[in-house]
Amino acid sequence: MLHHDSLVYILDTKRIFHPWASELPGVTYCRDVADIHDQLIALGLEGRHRIRVADDLGIDADPDQIGPRLLILLEDRPLLGADPRCPAWRPRRGPGCGN
Repeated sequence: MLHHDSLVYILDTKRIFHPWASELPGVTYCRDVADIHDQLIALGLEGRHRIRVADDLGIDADPDQIGPRLLILLEDRPLLGADPRCPAWRPRRGPGCGN
């Protein structure tokens, strides 16, 4: 994917799976939960932007006009199943945040 100018996002909560990739051009390597959160928000906004561009260009649009391909690699899943009322980077105390 990188060879074809794609952008790669590695979301690695354990910080150990692909550290070699962090220095590669076109790779964004997120280790901290807050950074992963911010990157996912940015990717969601990018997705919305690309949908608007694709809609404006029409069905026969060249994909290169919409933007480079994005590859998102979520290497671990410890955050899935966490209490959705409590951001994962905050202590799990207080109303709505478990114990």
